[in-house]
Parts: sequence; structure tokens; C-alpha cells
Amino acid sequence: MTLARPPRRRRLIGVALILTSFVSAGLGVATFQASAAGAVEFGSFDFRANAHGFSFFNDDASGARQGEGTVPHTEAVLQSGPVGSGLATIFWPGPLGANAGTLLLVLQPGCSATSPAGLPAGSTPVCPLPDAAGSALNYPVKASSRVGENPPTNTYNAPGTQLTSTAEAQKVTADAVVAQPVSATGSFGTTQSHSTAEQTSSGGSSLATSKVQDVNLGGVIKIDQVTSMAKATTDGSKAGGETATTVSGMTVGGQPAYVDESGMHIGTQGQPANAVANQIAQQALGQGGFSVYVSTPTKEINGASASVTAGSLIILQKSDSGVTGFILGGSHAQVSAAIGDASALAGLDDTGSLGGADSGLGSSSGSLDGTGPSLGGTPSGSGKSGGGPVALGNAQNTSSNGVPVKPAPVIFGLIAAFALAAGMRRLSDQVLAEQVTATTCSLDGDG
Repeated sequence: MTLARPPRRRRLIGVALILTSFVSAGLGVATFQASAAGAVEFGSFDFRANAHGFSFFNDDASGARQGEGTVPHTEAVLQSGPVGSGLATIFWPGPLGANAGTLLLVLQPGCSATSPAGLPAGSTPVCPLPDAAGSALNYPVKASSRVGENPPTNTYNAPGTQLTSTAEAQKVTADAVVAQPVSATGSFGTTQSHSTAEQTSSGGSSLATSKVQDVNLGGVIKIDQVTSMAKATTDGSKAGGETATTVSGMTVGGQPAYVDESGMHIGTQGQPANAVANQIAQQALGQGGFSVYVSTPTKEINGASASVTAGSLIILQKSDSGVTGFILGGSHAQVSAAIGDASALAGLDDTGSLGGADSGLGSSSGSLDGTGPSLGGTPSGSGKSGGGPVALGNAQNTSSNGVPVKPAPVIFGLIAAFALAAGMRRLSDQVLAEQVTATTCSLDGDG
């Protein structure tokens, strides 16, 4: 009796199929993890950013506000839909002042030539106000865009001014550059601001930055550069944010000065000024009526929502006629998102405002004793002063995670399952064949 030798080819094919199943399973796990960490699908989201080079205000001796604005101003908004808008302008008197004509069209009373509403007898009203006439009253020096418009980018360019706004389904940006804006009490070099709101595969983010160069206020306070940055991110589960404000090359009365979280100081950081230098600087501040303050950065993070505002350098000049104030820095970014749940958005008001940021003056959490606009934090410091770059506030690291399911892991899983089944069947068939062969005898006729 002889035993049949089993075919090796069938066994090798079975082993190869099983190995293929293991490789496919590994690829499936890898692609699932990569998809979960690298792609987020929001059910709802709201991303906002706004920035300005500097803000200013003027109050008369009685404390009544005579004027305020920001130079330049940018803002970007992107919401689920998608809907969104971008704005870049050389000067921003706020949404009410800038859109006064549109507001008038909305608020004008219903009336007719025979029955004027609220007008003296014998008056001849223009009723209603024509749309073209109302729109002409809106602030004209701006570049604005909305998602869905064609083309998505609008610009406004003039000597010394470059304004650009782009609104697309995944990203809204606004940029403004103004060369050498001048105020009644000081001058500024090139001033710029940038705002971005975007959705990416890893989540969403809002970024606001600004830069003011060559600040000169009455010849008393001079600053080479002030930069401000605020960034907020979210993945629908966890949000994060970071802020930074840096003051570089500052002098007061010709004496080096620096700024930190506690205010402004004469001298260079780590090397206090001598008594003579400090006296010269303080005398210059007193004669010019200047006081300097610092607002601390704010960070409000709650689950998938974040709102951050960079610190500001606040300079006031008091005189018999009132108070003039300048606010440098204070960029603002805000995000909120939910994965598959539109009702989870929280923390944004229904008017579409940025918590007071539409005025370009930061969030509404703090003020300066009623003498100025909201400054986004509690000011510190006094009429003290301070040269090198100093960051106001500490940065926080952002984080991102996600849990979407993609087709690739499913496909690899199916391949693994079929390969394993086929391989196991070939091996099991081979084992049965060996068992049958082992129990079969060859008859030689030897009886």
C-alpha cells in the first residue's frame, strides 16, 4: 500500500490568501485611523474673525462720544450652508454707520404724497426713498463679497490703499493695507489687517492678524511696530485658541520703553531705566496728557466652541477739550461647530455680531472707566512707559480630532474577509484530501 503525495501548489495558494487577508485587514485599520484623524464632517458650524490696525475714539469734555472708528478693518464669516461674507475697508464706522443708507430704506415709514407720515403739513415727501438713493449713502470705500457671488473676489484699489475680499464655499478671506493714515494727534506708517474663516479636512479655523508700523503720537510716544494675532480652531469635539500681541521699538520722550502684561515701563526689558531717563519720560507723558494701558488677552473655550481676543495697547490723551484714545491690537477669532447636530451651536448671538467685535474694538467684556469703547479685557498699567519686542499674553496650543467613517476601511475589510475564507477553505480541503488518501489502499492482487 502506498500513500499519495499531497499537491503543494494548492496549499501554497491557501497560505497566500490568508496572508493577503492579514495585509488587507491591516490596511483597513490604518485607513480607518487616518480617516478618523484627518477628516471632519460638520453638521453645523460658524467661524468668524475680525481685525483692525488701530481703533480710535474721541469724547468731549462732558464725556459724550464725538467719533470713533477703525483703520483699516477686515472681517470674515463662514457658516454652514455654506453661507458667508468678507469685508475689507480703509475706515469702518461700524455696521450701522457704514450701512446707513440701507438702514434708512428698511426703517423709512410708510407714507404717500397725500398722507405723509410724521412730516409737517404742506411738506412734499420723497416716499419711499429710491433704492439707488439709499444705497448711495452706504460707506463706499470697501471691498465686500458673499459666498455664491461670481466672481468670488472683489477689490478696491486706490493710491496707498489695497482692499481685497474673497468668499468661497470653504474659505472666506479679507485683506486691507493702508499707507500712512494720519490722525489729528498722530501719524501711522503702513497699517494692515487680515481675516480668514475656513473649513478644512481636519476641522475649521478663524484667524485674525494686524500690523501697525511707525506710530508717532504727538512726538512723545513712538513705536516701530505693533502686531496682533488671534486664532481659534475646532474639530467639532474640541476647540482651541491662541493669541499674541507684540510691541517693538517703543520710546517715550526719546527714552527706550517696553510693554508687558503689567503695563508700560521705561528702559529695556530686564534693565530698568535710571532716574534721569525715567524723569524725562514721565515729564513728556505728563506734558502731552498721555496715559498708557494694556488689556489682557481673553480666551473662552467650551467644548467645540472657542472665542479668543488678543491683548491691546491702549493710549489715551487727555486735554481740556476731552479725551482721545487709540487701541492697537485686539484681533478677534471665534469658532463653533457640531458633528451632525445643528442644534449644538452655542455662544453666537442671532444678529451675526462678533460679541461686540463688529465695532472693531474687541469683545464686550471690559471697558476703560467709561472713557472709551469696549476693550476686550481689563486694562492694567498707568502712565508708565517702556524697547524690544514683547508679547502680551501666553499662547494656547490648538488640537484636532475627528471620527468620520470612509469607504476605504470597509473595502479593505471585505477583501480581508473573502481572502481569509478562500484561504481557509483551500487548506481545509487539502487536509481532507490527505486524510482520504491516507486511508485508501492500493490493491496488488496479493489477496
